[in-house]
Amino acid sequence: MRLFIAVPFSNPVRNALGGVVDRLRKEALEGRFTRPENLHLTLAFLGETEDTPALRELIGRIAPPAFSLEIGGLGRFGDLYWAGVRESPALRALASSLRRALKEAGYPVDDKPFRPHITLARQARFASPPRIEPPALSMTADQIILMESKRIDGRLVYVPRFRKTLLGA
Repeated sequence: MRLFIAVPFSNPVRNALGGVVDRLRKEALEGRFTRPENLHLTLAFLGETEDTPALRELIGRIAPPAFSLEIGGLGRFGDLYWAGVRESPALRALASSLRRALKEAGYPVDDKPFRPHITLARQARFASPPRIEPPALSMTADQIILMESKRIDGRLVYVPRFRKTLLGA
């Protein structure tokens, strides 16, 4: 199964980002746009691996405190458009400790540098640069989730496999 570990969003943040996706869709010539229920912040991408008790135990041992997450701005990597996530020591520490623990346990962790962002659209093309600025959003990141990515009836669906509540949440 295709797995990743992510921070889920509160309903207000998810809804606001869903509105940004809708505006991007209206301006685009073409693209694949993230459905609101699929919006998340990836901490570690594992790829094809099994959801095992050992993996759940490893995630369960991670014990960072809940932290503030700030979102804003629009950017792109080629034809992938994203909302920005402000760097924070707590977010960086969580991603680093999680990735390190996964690697030490032998899990196939993506080696790309951690660049916190929220994917809004893939393979998006515009006649002119989008004139959209996501609103400044903030929330308390109080969970991490082991997610499975799969296709159901041709649609990309993220299925939660394990939830870890962060300290103080």
